[in-house]
Amino acid sequence: LRAEIDRLKISDRWNRDEQQSATQTEIDELREKCVAKEKEIEEMKQSWELKLQQSEERKAQENKNLEKSGITCKVDNKMPNLVNLNEDPQLSEMLLYVIKEGQTRVGRMCDNSKHEIQLNGALIAENHCIINNLENVISITPIDDAPTYVNGNLISEPVILQHGDRVILGGDHYFRFNHPKQVRNRKQTSGQEVKKDFEFAKQELLNVQEQRLQSELEEARRQAQEEMLTKVEEVKKEAMKEQRAVENKLAECEQLLKNQSEEVQMAEQGRLEADDTIQKLKKQKMLLEQELMVGRKRQQLEARAAERAQLSPASTKGSRLKEFLETEKQKVTQRLEQLKQKRSDISSPTRRNAMMENQLGKRDLYKIALSLREANKISQLLKKNMTFSREDYLEDDKLATAIKVTNTELGLCTFWDVPKFEDRLAQMRDLYQNDCESSADDEVFNDPSESWLPEAPTTPSTPRSPLGNSFNKSPFRQFLLSGNSSVTSPRSFKDDTCSCPSHLTGTALAKMCESVTLTFVENIQDSYLEESMADKIVKCSQAIKKSVVYLIDSNSSQDKESETNDEETQCCLLKLATNIQTLSSHCTVWANMYVKEQRHSRVIQDLTTKLKEHVKVMGNHVVRFFQGWGNDIDSLICDSGSKIVDCVLTVCKLTGEMCLATDMNIISFEQLNCEEADKNQLSPDVCHAFLAGCDLLVDKSLQGPIKTLEEWECKAQNLADLSNNNLSLGEIPQHIEELVSSMKILFSTCQELQVDMDTSVRQSYGGIPLQFYSVSYKRSQGLIHHISNLWENVQILLNSAEPLIKGQTIDCRKLCRYSDLIQRDISKLVLVSSKDNFKMDSSSSDSDSSVLSELQMQKLEYAAKDVHLSAGCLIQKAEKLLRNDKLSGTPRGKRLLPPSPDKAINSPLSNKFKLDTCSWG
Repeated sequence: LRAEIDRLKISDRWNRDEQQSATQTEIDELREKCVAKEKEIEEMKQSWELKLQQSEERKAQENKNLEKSGITCKVDNKMPNLVNLNEDPQLSEMLLYVIKEGQTRVGRMCDNSKHEIQLNGALIAENHCIINNLENVISITPIDDAPTYVNGNLISEPVILQHGDRVILGGDHYFRFNHPKQVRNRKQTSGQEVKKDFEFAKQELLNVQEQRLQSELEEARRQAQEEMLTKVEEVKKEAMKEQRAVENKLAECEQLLKNQSEEVQMAEQGRLEADDTIQKLKKQKMLLEQELMVGRKRQQLEARAAERAQLSPASTKGSRLKEFLETEKQKVTQRLEQLKQKRSDISSPTRRNAMMENQLGKRDLYKIALSLREANKISQLLKKNMTFSREDYLEDDKLATAIKVTNTELGLCTFWDVPKFEDRLAQMRDLYQNDCESSADDEVFNDPSESWLPEAPTTPSTPRSPLGNSFNKSPFRQFLLSGNSSVTSPRSFKDDTCSCPSHLTGTALAKMCESVTLTFVENIQDSYLEESMADKIVKCSQAIKKSVVYLIDSNSSQDKESETNDEETQCCLLKLATNIQTLSSHCTVWANMYVKEQRHSRVIQDLTTKLKEHVKVMGNHVVRFFQGWGNDIDSLICDSGSKIVDCVLTVCKLTGEMCLATDMNIISFEQLNCEEADKNQLSPDVCHAFLAGCDLLVDKSLQGPIKTLEEWECKAQNLADLSNNNLSLGEIPQHIEELVSSMKILFSTCQELQVDMDTSVRQSYGGIPLQFYSVSYKRSQGLIHHISNLWENVQILLNSAEPLIKGQTIDCRKLCRYSDLIQRDISKLVLVSSKDNFKMDSSSSDSDSSVLSELQMQKLEYAAKDVHLSAGCLIQKAEKLLRNDKLSGTPRGKRLLPPSPDKAINSPLSNKFKLDTCSWG
């Protein structure tokens, strides 16, 4: 019984302990949950406080940025201020700029700007204006020619601001000036005022500026009329002088005719006297024989006929000269009457009123003026040598406006109509606002469809119009004074000015076409069908460059007027046109070869796109080159010619890059040594541009693997760290890491050698033999091929080693196989850089040289030897691991035979790369 009682006590104690432990466990769980909940609440509280703090910091930063731009967040009703006006009423009076004591500077917003008020916009100058606050007297002063308006008036001197004044900066930033102290003084006297919002300020600006522009336009028109009348007077005086000269010549001719008629009368009188004498002799010699009388009469008739034949041409010549002089006199009189009629039409009040009624609207005048100012400012900021001004002309008795575009660098000008100018201005705004890269080939400023004319130089005596000196020396005005009655449009004027009568006959044109065709036929050799697309593009580019250089030299020579040189120049121009068309066709065909095939890389597609774009740019420059020749503009010929040559070299560079990317052979370099090819031999700069493109692709091919190998090096280090848990692998992970590191060093060495070769060998055009180009291109081909193989083999090697190091079952022979392939590619890489020699001097047999120098070759061999040794060590360790697995009993399914006997460790390839450095000499 006692034992039973003890057992029950023990059981009860055990049950109580178990219940207590369960309860304690539940309490601990509840306590942990409570702590977790409290932690979550604390984190939520901290997160909310952090978000609130970040929101306050963000708001403070925004306020700080606004204050940096001059915008005040805290309104102070005691300080004068500027409040914004916007076309949208909801955005008006939202920004407040407080004007503090002293100076408040206004300028363009930029990173390093220290202005108190900063604004955006092309018409906002870097230092726009200064607002002075001296004892509550506010004045605004513009800086230089920054456009600043107060109540619609453009100011150039300090102006004191009053409460309610409208201030416009740059033409598109509208403000209203508020002065609290002036408001309190005016409350007692002022009545109901007009609401001065954005529309009021804009309408006020338009009205004031239109009145100013109207007065300036009227003044310009008055000056133009005065100058035209002066010109008419000068023409009248010249016509009077010509008329007097013609009358004097006519008087001289009449006197000459009178003298000739007197001589004729004297001759006639002598003839009559001779007749009388003959009659007397006849009477005295009546007794002579009848035959003698008949013969004498015949002689008399013949003498009369001869005298009449001698006198008749003189009278005919005099009558013709008189008719010619009368015709010239009538032409001069008719021209003078036309000038008088034009003068009376211009000076009449009816004519002047009609011109005023048909002019542009008032709003368009200020809009064009503001747009011209913005276009000139954007052109200045983009560093373009372009200026824009307005040009007024008559079109069917109506005043029309065109925009004159002047290239100040070349001294050329062209004309746009207003819609075209507005479209180009929108494109210019996009370039400026989006910070797009601007180049000299932008079609916004250089449209090939436009015709350029030489800019007429201005003289100090020429009066300048307030609208921009374009009306006085305008080509439209000169066209009017030349005797034409009207001008249809700027485009028609340009066409009339630029067009010239063709002096080429059908025979001359046929001879030129014959010469050009013979040239193309002679260039077709037996190897023409073997030429690749790259060969054709390079040769076509060479022909374009040759034609342009010849034309530039011909234009600058003194033998421009000779007939032989003129025929050669016309043939060269025809060749240039046909070659640019041929080049465009070749590039299009080459690009279409890779459009539909998705297997080609993105690099090839980008190269074809760039190639077509540069050919298009070259075509635009060729069009401008032809315009220069057609209008005899030397500056345009030289500028477009140099840009064509630059485009040719760029196209050759892209061709080299594309040719190497597609692994295409080029036989043009192999034909450089042929005597038959001397006539059409490629120039050194074209060959160098082609090889520069090849070097660029090799450099790109090295950059990618180098970056990838850096990532693989980290991956190999991680694998080496994982191998610490697997001692059976030995040093295999460390050798893999060494192999990847040495491979990265090898690729970096190849990249450095490419740069060294560009800066040393290929800069000396004259000292490079012709064989160099072919050898260099073959070397680049070999580099691309072997670099790609090495990269792929290293990638497969790492992918094979990763599961082995992680302990997964995989065959170790893959490491041996791909390590051996790496050794083979390394030997081929060294071989392709060293085997091709060429003669530096044909007269010396000891002047053989390779693409790389001896020092560069040693540097490459050392880097290749490190890779080869690392791969050899990896093969040895892998073979050792295979032997251990074989002794321990490797399953039959995992046994693999070597692919060939020469892939063993002691193969001839491995013996080639021993540690003995003399084998690398």
